[in-house]
Amino acid sequence: MGYHRVLPRDAFNEANLIKCYGQLWLELEKLGLEETLITGTAFNEAGFMIEQSAATGAIYVENVRFIVKGQRIELWRPLNSREPYPLLASLGYDEGDVNVFNPVSGTLSDDFIKLLIEAQQ
Repeated sequence: MGYHRVLPRDAFNEANLIKCYGQLWLELEKLGLEETLITGTAFNEAGFMIEQSAATGAIYVENVRFIVKGQRIELWRPLNSREPYPLLASLGYDEGDVNVFNPVSGTLSDDFIKLLIEAQQ
C-alpha cells in the first residue's frame, strides 16, 4: 500500500482502474495480444499492487506490466476521473499521453492502436 487511501474516493478510483485493466485484456484478446499484459512475481501473493505517482497523483498497477515486443507501455489512471474508461498510456513519461479507450464504448482508441503499432516497430 504505497499511498494513504480515503474511503469512498479511493475505492471508486481503484475499482475503476481494475475495470480498465480487465477491459484492456478483453480488447487485446481480440487482437491476439492479451499476453502483453504481464504479471510480476508478487502478483499471485499480493494481488493488484496499486500505487500512486507522487508527481501527478495518478494511480497504476505496479505488478502488472504491459510490454509489446520488448517495449514497455506505461498505463495509469488520473485520480478522481469521472470517465468510465479513463486509462492513459504512453511509451514513456515524456512521450505524451493517449487515451487507451474510446470514452463511452470501451473499445481501443485509434491513438492507442497507433501506439501499439509504434511499440511493435
